[in-house]
Amino acid sequence: SSFSSSESSSVYSTSGSISSDAPELPHYSPIIKAGWLDKNPPQGSYIYQKRWVKLDNDYLRYYDTDKDMYSKRFIPTSSITRVTNIGDQKFEVITVNRNFVFRAESDAERSRWVKVLHQIIDRRKSGDSERTHLCLHNICNIETVDKSGYLELRGCKPK
Repeated sequence: SSFSSSESSSVYSTSGSISSDAPELPHYSPIIKAGWLDKNPPQGSYIYQKRWVKLDNDYLRYYDTDKDMYSKRFIPTSSITRVTNIGDQKFEVITVNRNFVFRAESDAERSRWVKVLHQIIDRRKSGDSERTHLCLHNICNIETVDKSGYLELRGCKPK
């Protein structure tokens, strides 16, 4: 395909940059835990919203579906001050700005989420955040990315 003079194209390899002047790609931590949770909206109504939730070392992200590429919102794990059980299948993620209430499909699943979140908080407090995902590998599945190839970014060139 051809480009007009106002468009630009850059190609990046998923295993590294192929152009020395290309910007460095962002580094994402491996997924520690992922699954469906119901989330209580900020208004605190009794109507829960079903969300696909992914946890990595840096963020708890939630999506409308498990197919979405971009999260609706994310919670930096560094802002989580506490995680508590609050009744049948529910747990609360308390941050410096807001409290989030999630509901799992079972008490056992809720316990797994709470345990993983507690480990991340404890690791951050001890200053060992770099190795958190290695510790957690034993209690949950780490989603590994098995993709390689080239990514083409297209868009308008800034004026």
